[in-house]
Order: sequence, then structure tokens, then C-alpha cells
Amino acid sequence: MSLSEKVTDIGGRLCSIISNQALVGEYGNIIGNGVCILSHATITCDVYLGDGTLINKAAIISHDAKVGRYCDISPGAKILGRTAIGDCTAIGTNAVLLPDVKVGSNCEVGAGAVVTKDVPPNTVR
Repeated sequence: MSLSEKVTDIGGRLCSIISNQALVGEYGNIIGNGVCILSHATITCDVYLGDGTLINKAAIISHDAKVGRYCDISPGAKILGRTAIGDCTAIGTNAVLLPDVKVGSNCEVGAGAVVTKDVPPNTVR
């Protein structure tokens, strides 16, 4: 059982933290519980961020992207439009996910990678 499940089982609630220096668009974004968005990150519009996800410094998540629960988006990563990322996935520093790419759950995308095609679940790239 994860720590977040233990907290919610006893009636607790995860709360999100968004830096004053992050740029978060005002249109259509859905930010789950326990999300942490660090300084200089950019979240545009119509973005979904699942519970417990970490958006590191200077990461960019573009329009219509969906990031699953408990993901780690490293500093400088760029998640472009209409991209979908499954639960418990880590995107490395300065990695770029091109538009319309789907990355499965439990994946690791390496630092500096340029992802042009879908990545199946439980994969390291």
C-alpha cells in the first residue's frame, strides 16, 4: 500500500503545491491532488495532471496533454500537444515528447531523449 493510500484511508487529503513562479494557464486545466509544480514550469491549457505528479523546474507541458498519477517530469522536459503519459512514469531531464505520442504506465524515458513514437507500458527508453 502506498503512502498516499494510507493517508487517504485514514481520512487525510493530499494537497497540491504550485510555485508562484510557475506559469499555469487559466483555461481547462485539471490538476489532481498532491501535485507539485515547481518554479519556471509552464502548463498551457487543457492539461490533465494526475494525483501525486511532480512537475520539475522549467518543464513545459503543452495543450491537451494528459499526465497520469504519480509521474515524475524532470527539469527541462517538454511534453508537447495531445501527448498522453501513463501512471508511475518518469520523463528524464530535457527529454522531448513530440505531439500525439502515448507513453504507457511504469515507463522511464531517458534524459535528452526525443520520443517520436508510442512507448508501450513497462518500458525503458
